[in-house]
Amino acid sequence: LAGNLKNAVLHDVAASGWDDVVDPDIYEHMMSPYEPVNDTGSYPGLRQGYSGPTATVLRRGDSPVALFFYFMPTVLWQHIATCSNDYHREMLPRRVDDAYERYKKKQRRNSDLPRKTRRDVQQEMETMKPIMPHELCRFIGLLVARTIQPNREKLSNHKKLSNHWKETDVGAISCG
Repeated sequence: LAGNLKNAVLHDVAASGWDDVVDPDIYEHMMSPYEPVNDTGSYPGLRQGYSGPTATVLRRGDSPVALFFYFMPTVLWQHIATCSNDYHREMLPRRVDDAYERYKKKQRRNSDLPRKTRRDVQQEMETMKPIMPHELCRFIGLLVARTIQPNREKLSNHKKLSNHWKETDVGAISCG
């Protein structure tokens, strides 16, 4: 219901029911001459000028790394790392409970596992190092690298795994 419906309209529909859908005459519409639509008044804040890269982006356009850091500045990496670490701390009690329940199930199946209390599990999870901004940057870089050149080697196949250690290009597989 995208329109601005008043209560009176809704009460009328509830009392009288829905109107039958009127199908438009498609043949008449297709035979009418084309009339271009003028939407300039529909979007008053829409920019009508140049729509392309700005001068600052063009100055950095020679280097993919410079362009990357223009759109993903260092301050953003720091903010993402801070928010991720805050989220980790907020969700820690819930994750500790889940991890402790999983450990108890695992311990029931395998009695040789050492006994752990909820506090032991919590201490293990609290010792995780916080996320650093440069780690996020490296992670995104690896994602981009794998997108550009996917690793299609199967680790279970010894012949293809040996291609990973080659020092020269083999067909479409680059060295290393």
